[in-house]
Amino acid sequence: MYCIGWSYQANVPVEKDVTGKYVNLGMKAFEPVFTNRIPLSIHVYHDFAVADNTFHQIVGNKESGEVKEEQGRWTDILMKDGDKWYLVADHGGSVDKD
Repeated sequence: MYCIGWSYQANVPVEKDVTGKYVNLGMKAFEPVFTNRIPLSIHVYHDFAVADNTFHQIVGNKESGEVKEEQGRWTDILMKDGDKWYLVADHGGSVDKD
């Protein structure tokens, strides 16, 4: 299934395989200390759904031990195929607390 995402930190949308590389790189460098994800709304339109989420997390740098706090939001667009829902697009990411 094709998927495209656009984080706040990226200049352009990227495809699933590129997103996976960023996620893997982040997982090698950082370790979650605490994560809280809160769904805000889900709207279903026939075979499509839009889900809005917010998150707050604390992550530790595996090399330096430094801990940082992040908060942000994501919008996911999903498509239903048979009995399964698939992520087809998303947008969001960390935002400054100030």
